[in-house]
Amino acid sequence: NFNYRYDLLAHETSEAQPAALMHDAIGAGVVFARSDWTLNASWMDFIAGTFDQSHAHEDQGSFTLYRHGWLAVSPNIFSHSGLHEEVTAHSVLRFDQNGAAIPQNHGTATRTVNDGGDILTIAANLTPIYADHAQAVPSWNRTMTYARSSHTFTVHDTCQVAADVHPVWQLQLPTAPQLQSDGSIVAGGLVIRPLLPAAPSVNVVDLHASGPLHDPSDPNSIPEFDAGYRLELSAPSGCEFKVELKAL
Repeated sequence: NFNYRYDLLAHETSEAQPAALMHDAIGAGVVFARSDWTLNASWMDFIAGTFDQSHAHEDQGSFTLYRHGWLAVSPNIFSHSGLHEEVTAHSVLRFDQNGAAIPQNHGTATRTVNDGGDILTIAANLTPIYADHAQAVPSWNRTMTYARSSHTFTVHDTCQVAADVHPVWQLQLPTAPQLQSDGSIVAGGLVIRPLLPAAPSVNVVDLHASGPLHDPSDPNSIPEFDAGYRLELSAPSGCEFKVELKAL
């Protein structure tokens, strides 16, 4: 009984342009924002809320970017299963220990949202999402700033980790990132500028070439991902990252 007659009624021919450029979906824990309502607009979402469902993804602190096409997006859209809930499939700060990513646990991240018109700021405390591993990851805070007029997003992470934990700043991309001579990285219509640390170690994972097989038990199985890249930035020490993302 999910098909109703009123779902099939014709909409009004004239549509009113919404006044708001941001929607804070508190219940879902997602902030949606855009620069304007033209076809030239940039768009983003940011996730920080309650993680309590068995099939929910470990994507607290992640974000998606769009302008004239996907700029940063979960590789699930390029996968055959669409079921990659793990931390490595989202644009988050990853915490590796003993060669594996520490999983996010059920909990509630908190956030504040300040929309000043041109500048939108989202400050999230993601520490509760690692409460089950509090000794390994005592804290993680992420602030995302969106400058609408320049279509620029700045992501600033601060955190504390144990001595044997290696933080990795990761960004999921549909286009192969290319390192430029000035230290920036270009992936399609997205320019990525690491600000902190100024010269991080850069690693690119081609999910189609090096990712899992769709059916690991089948020796003739095709790759799970048809496309997608994961950009990884890491620092020799410390746990602070600041990255500028500009949509062209």
